[in-house]
Amino acid sequence: KTKIESRQEIIDQLSESLQKDIVTIFADIEQVRVEVLKPELIDENSNSQQVREVLSELMEKLHECQEDSQKIRGWQKQFRIEVTRFDTLDVVFQEVRLRQMLWDSVQQWKDCYEELIEIPFHKLNIQQVVELNTKILKNCGMLEKNLPKNEIVPRLKADCEEFKEKIPILQCLRSPDLKPRHWLKIEQTLDRKLLGAENL
Repeated sequence: KTKIESRQEIIDQLSESLQKDIVTIFADIEQVRVEVLKPELIDENSNSQQVREVLSELMEKLHECQEDSQKIRGWQKQFRIEVTRFDTLDVVFQEVRLRQMLWDSVQQWKDCYEELIEIPFHKLNIQQVVELNTKILKNCGMLEKNLPKNEIVPRLKADCEEFKEKIPILQCLRSPDLKPRHWLKIEQTLDRKLLGAENL
């Protein structure tokens, strides 16, 4: 046999071996796809901590698939074998990221609420609260378009929209022109219900 023929035989054997690995990767991706589409992952009655752990495990599995697929594509390019497309991997990645965004947004808004309750009002970083409110409303818009219908997004969006209407009040109350004597009076009379904090 010529060197060219021997080389081609080796490449063919490599291609056959890689194909087995490719089938395994696609099977793993499909398994994650089935798991991430389960309705309990966007159910308001689900335990958020458990859901976030499941999503983290699914994301870790996808990263493993991504790493393996990149190695295979590298070998295919090196030996001029037809390069496999792993388009479904990107699709499933997106499904997991969306659900992580959902539960991360819920947790961030919950933490914000707790901060509003626990920290003295005059010590709050209003700018951070405003930025978080804007970020979560943006997330809600993306989640509405890309997730199946659920009860979490509408409720979260409604809470953020209601709070957004109170932002001008918060900003006025944080005016640098307010003196200590003003704050004494404000803290004596400020009712957080007027700010809508109880709806966060």
